[in-house]
Amino acid sequence: MKSYLADWILPVASPPIPNGAMVVDDAGRIVFLGARAQMPAGTEQTIYESSVIMPGLVNAHTHLEFSDLDAPLGKPGIEFTKWIGEVIKFRFGSERVEKSDAIAMGLEQSARHGVMAIGEIATAPVVLEDYQSPLPCPMALRVFFEQLGSDDAEVAQKVADLEQFFAQAEAPLSSACANQVVAAVSPHAPYSVGDCLLNELAAVGVKRQSFVAMHVAETLAEREFVESKTGPFIEMLTSMGVWRPAAYGNYQSILAILEKLSECDSALVVHGNYLNAPELDFVAANREKMSIAFCPRTHAYFDHARYPLEEMLERGINVAVGTDSRASNPDLDLAQELVEIHRRHPDVAPETILRMGTANGASALGFDESFGRLVQGREAHFCVRRVADVSSPLAWLENRA
Repeated sequence: MKSYLADWILPVASPPIPNGAMVVDDAGRIVFLGARAQMPAGTEQTIYESSVIMPGLVNAHTHLEFSDLDAPLGKPGIEFTKWIGEVIKFRFGSERVEKSDAIAMGLEQSARHGVMAIGEIATAPVVLEDYQSPLPCPMALRVFFEQLGSDDAEVAQKVADLEQFFAQAEAPLSSACANQVVAAVSPHAPYSVGDCLLNELAAVGVKRQSFVAMHVAETLAEREFVESKTGPFIEMLTSMGVWRPAAYGNYQSILAILEKLSECDSALVVHGNYLNAPELDFVAANREKMSIAFCPRTHAYFDHARYPLEEMLERGINVAVGTDSRASNPDLDLAQELVEIHRRHPDVAPETILRMGTANGASALGFDESFGRLVQGREAHFCVRRVADVSSPLAWLENRA
């Protein structure tokens, strides 16, 4: 058995342990979690000085294919549809690295920052072998195959592509890497997914009992598009030659889209920056199957209005945390997202913020049996954070260290 000792252990599932010890058996399971004075004798010890041991972080929402970027696209405060134009130019630019290489870079960056579970949005073509890069510790990934389009004639092919993706996930991977990769579904967003495609993707999600993720209420312009079919998204889709008014007749409200997502076994509402009170009430009423992924530094990059975090938490909504992508974020350091939350929402308890980046994310992705908490008898998926201030287990989150 091996023991890991630190100034603090943050199990999340139980109170912080000062001068703590965690003992792990040869199968990787925690057999002791408590004070050093009470730990079993005769273990191989690893002592982390000026450090905190906590569960591996969970990045509930990201797009790893942009991990080769050195800086976000555009500039802070850029109008969202203009940023989408920058994304399209970058995605199809001649200077890009191979998508598989960018994904490998993102996995390495995530692991380096203590992330051990990821909710990944993947665009076609999706090769699940791309997520098998060797890492210091096995990682769990729920890979959401992102679909978009408003041409009803293409829906059947897109559904076939999605079914093929699930079949790919069910086949054994050739790589010996131990990463856990699970398939899921992602209708991209209300402005990019026509009614027919949304219905069919949700139907696949129901049939497969799959997790579903969708960008919802990300911008005020999106709400304008859904409710009145006017605004910047109409201009953008028209300029691209893909605006088909007849394809968007059924869903006239954000609430109607949330109702469709709630038909699935588990739904992740991505961003939710502009969800109003009735919409938050609906998510709360369906909290057993619906979560929200908040991307704090991306939210700040676009200079969005204040995030309704307190309103979500008061309703008991499961709020997880993501980095979005390096197209709108300087890095994939999820801990810095938690620091950003504390900076912008100082009244939210640090313990709650930590849970958002660990246990809540694991629950949102369906990995809560193994990730997001340190519990005796469970696998020891943990990370170590070195800190200058050990007076408090969460001094690092409070940006004091």
